[in-house]
Order: sequence, then C-alpha cells, then structure tokens
Amino acid sequence: MKVRGIWVSLIIFTVAAGIIGCGGAGGGAVLTGGTGHVTNSGNFSTSSSGGSTTSTSTTGTSSTGGTATSGTTTTTGGTTSTTGTTGSTTTGSTTTGSTTTGGTTTGGTTGSTTTGGTTGGTLTAPFDMVFVSDRNLSRDIYAMEDAGGNVTNVIVNNLFQDYDPCLSPDGLKIAFVSEVAGDAQIWIWDTASSSSLKLTTTANAKANPSFSPDGTKIVFADSVANEIYIMNADGTGITNITNSADEEDRDPIFSKDGTRIIFASNRGVQVTPSFGIFSMNLDGSDIKEVFDETTNEVQPWLSTDGTKLVYRNNNNVWIANADGTNRTQLTTSGNCTRPTFTRDGTRIIYTVNSGGESLFSMNLDGTDNKKISGIGNNSSARGRP
Repeated sequence: MKVRGIWVSLIIFTVAAGIIGCGGAGGGAVLTGGTGHVTNSGNFSTSSSGGSTTSTSTTGTSSTGGTATSGTTTTTGGTTSTTGTTGSTTTGSTTTGSTTTGGTTTGGTTGSTTTGGTTGGTLTAPFDMVFVSDRNLSRDIYAMEDAGGNVTNVIVNNLFQDYDPCLSPDGLKIAFVSEVAGDAQIWIWDTASSSSLKLTTTANAKANPSFSPDGTKIVFADSVANEIYIMNADGTGITNITNSADEEDRDPIFSKDGTRIIFASNRGVQVTPSFGIFSMNLDGSDIKEVFDETTNEVQPWLSTDGTKLVYRNNNNVWIANADGTNRTQLTTSGNCTRPTFTRDGTRIIYTVNSGGESLFSMNLDGTDNKKISGIGNNSSARGRP
C-alpha cells in the first residue's frame, strides 16, 4: 500500500512537472524591455508550484528582431526564477536591434533604415537633407543625415510618385511634387503635424519648388510652359514672373539674401541651343546672366554661406563662386545630376545615373568621392536653402 502511494505521488509529480515545463507552448508571453516590446514565440511558462513563484529560464535570450527563440522553465523547490526579468531583458536592449541588412529593428524603438541597412536610431525633424527613393517600390520622399547615414521615410504615397523635394530653412517643412491627385502639383509636408497640403491646382506639371531663406515664399517651375512662378508658402499669390513665350526657364532657387532668384534659361543670343545661369528680381525684372550659354549649365544650388554655386554642366558637376567666377569641373563620368551642398558646406551630394540612380558624396575639390546610398534608385538630394 505504501509502495502504491509512492507510485501515485510520482505520477502526480510527473504530470505537474510536465504542465509547468510545457505550459505556454501554444502562445508566448510578452516581455517588455526598454522602449520596445518583444513577443516570445518559444515555450515560456510562469506556472507556480506552491509558494512564491519566480521562473528560471535556461536560455531566455533572443535573436533577430527581439523574438525569444526558447525559454523553457524549470522548477526548483516550488520556486521558479527567470533570467531576464521584465524590463531588463537583453531583448529590446542593446544586443537585440543590431544592424540587419535591408530590414528594420524592433528592439527598443523602431530602427530607421540607413544607406546600408538599418540602425537602432530614429532620425527626426528638423532635417538637413531630403531625397527621392523607390526602395519601397514607389518613389517616396526620404530624409537623411547631412552627408549620408541614418535615413527615414518621411512621405509615403504608396503607388503614387513623389519627387523634387526641398526643405524649408528650419528643416521642419518639405515642399515637393506629387502625382497623388493625378497630375504633378506642388504639396507641402509639415513634420510637426505629419500632414500635407496641396499648394497648386492649375494646369501643367510643376517642378523644382524651393523655399526663400525666411521660409515665407516658394519659387517653382512650370515644366510644360517653361515658366517660373513665385507664391506664398501657403499657396496663395501665385504669380508668373518670367512670361517668356520664346525661352525655357527652369530650376529656380532664391539668393541667400532673398532678394533675387537664380535660375537656368536658354534666353539670349546663342549659336547652338544651350542653357546658362541667370538671376532676376522677385518680380522678374533686372535679368542678368551669371554664366554664359556656351554649354548646358542647369540645376544651380548655393552653399549655406552663399559664397559657392554648384551646378550641372553637360551631365557633370561643376563648382564656381556665386558671382560666376572660378568655374571648376569636379566630375568627368558624364552621368551626374542634381548637385547640392551639405549643411556644413564641406561636401557636395549629387546623383549618378549608371544602370540605376545612386547618391554620391565628395569634397568641394572633387576628392574623396564615394557612394552613400543603398538599395533602390536614390536621387535628387536637396539640403536646406
């Protein structure tokens, strides 16, 4: 009888141990570590066996994306203990959330995509550089650190095309062209409210919006009529300031003091069709030539201090003084476009179109030239005006 009692006790103990060791096999517990949350997809149980209960996990660590791969519990003297208590697990801490090529991390805050993969950091406004990428299938607007590095997807319109982004001087707003409404119109994105506003509605595709230095006005081009317009930053007061039926005017930006507009045009006497760089008052008067029209000089962009001008000339990047003197060729590949300065003025970011579009960075003298963009087509980078 005593022997039978021992066997009964052993059977009860075995069943209980099996319940404790295998409980939770169907659904995992949720562990909170740092600022992120991690779902345990392995076997994890916090069953008690009399007395106070703490759990002891034999492995309990987690791998990619912060998912616990295993976590079986053992019971010792009716007391269970767990390695990695809630709020102090390696999941959601520094070990999980490491760089993963082409993905995002979920340990801690959601990682922002970088030019080479992902990081655990988050890039937030104010931004210093924006660009266009189709890494998520559609052409969307992204922001990145000044000369590459952390990247975040700012404006997503899924299957619609967004392009020609430009930052406001404070880095908190983005003017851009979108085809979300069926035609290419200018919109503005406010990072504070995460909302957009359509600024133009008139016929013809719009292109290349750019903010004034005080952020109150936007200049842009009509890419069908080849005219340049100016408007208030809220979309009111749209005015054609070129009205040139016979010339093509494009790529407008403001001078650093906000009193003039610099743009590319084929106006004037020329032997062969070509573009030069011009400037004019905000009302379109007093047009002056900055560069002659011996070649195709387009897409001007000023440095932060206003002393240097970078531009595209016959599909290469050139740099000059803002007054047009000391023009110097920086690239020779013949497939370069859309140059811009970094905010600190020490480097030039530009697009190379060679079997796809990629962003490159170089010093102002053309040295230390390197690719800074990752997957997909990446183009049309623009810094703050």
